[in-house]
Amino acid sequence: MAQARSIDPAVCEILELAETQGIKTSFSRADEMKPCPIGSDGRCCKNCAMGPCRLVKPGQVGICGATLETVAA
Repeated sequence: MAQARSIDPAVCEILELAETQGIKTSFSRADEMKPCPIGSDGRCCKNCAMGPCRLVKPGQVGICGATLETVAA
């Protein structure tokens, strides 16, 4: 699995060593992380610097006024 992480053989070797020794890497942490359920629905707005806003109710708008339709676009 480490082969797919990099084209550099040295990096692949280190990643395999880390895996066998139980050392966490950014790759293993990313594999374990579950996506935000709100963001996976396209309702987590990051269009401006005032958020991120979580829009969960119909008609709700973000701090900057973005609607669910704006966020999903």
